[in-house]
Amino acid sequence: MTEKGARPTVRDLKLFRTLFEYGLMSRRQICQWFFEDVEKTTVLRRLRKLEEGHYVRRRGTLSDGTSVFVIASEGTKAIGEEGITTTYPRHQIEHEIEIGNLRHYLERLGVVKSWITERSLRSEVMKRNRWNERSQILVPDALILFRHFLKPNAKVALEMELHAKSDQRYKARFQKFEVSTVFTWYIVKTESCRNKILNMAARYGRNGSEDCIGVTLLQDLEAKNLDAMVYRLHQICSLKEAINLTATTVPAQAGAQGLSTVNQNNPKAIAA
Repeated sequence: MTEKGARPTVRDLKLFRTLFEYGLMSRRQICQWFFEDVEKTTVLRRLRKLEEGHYVRRRGTLSDGTSVFVIASEGTKAIGEEGITTTYPRHQIEHEIEIGNLRHYLERLGVVKSWITERSLRSEVMKRNRWNERSQILVPDALILFRHFLKPNAKVALEMELHAKSDQRYKARFQKFEVSTVFTWYIVKTESCRNKILNMAARYGRNGSEDCIGVTLLQDLEAKNLDAMVYRLHQICSLKEAINLTATTVPAQAGAQGLSTVNQNNPKAIAA
């Protein structure tokens, strides 16, 4: 029996749904996306009530001490879903939070048609492939269907690279690349990592597959938003150009869960 005071509100149900789909969220994300005009102390009290009612539970902290939450048993029941086991190694939490920031921003813009998480992709790999084949399959951090990303109805494999991998890892990856309908978009922290990825793709990519790879700096996304650049070997364009954003694009439920407006000039739009 859950505590009476923790009976979920409409806002709580939206929070549970997002937690279920995203996997985890930081307290800062929850405050900005769901409780924008609410005092922090009030939000903390509400989260404690939801914890006591087994709707959400804590899953570690970020490096600055910010708590991270996942959905709990009563939360999944409240939105009509089956219970899921969500386990995230401590070193992966920041990585998942950054992916969540980017997903929320893009979904608020209304440019995403569907978003498949890494855990969903891995689940399909487990179901469809024998155990000795699974390690050979490259699973991205997300598979996104954009309304437009360099072309209409583009499939984009997202790779959030907070730390550069070894030359051997990139070599092995790019040697497996083929020219395909899926564009791979790397989000990286440093220019050296960006240059490394592009150089390795040029060196080891096959038959023009290097043109299916782009890189964007995370700090540019946080500071410039739509003016952040998508770097490819033979072409550079802004994110705004890549997604072909026009004045007629309508943000999906703008303001309903955090960002009151989707503003390309707002430096805090995807920093959470």
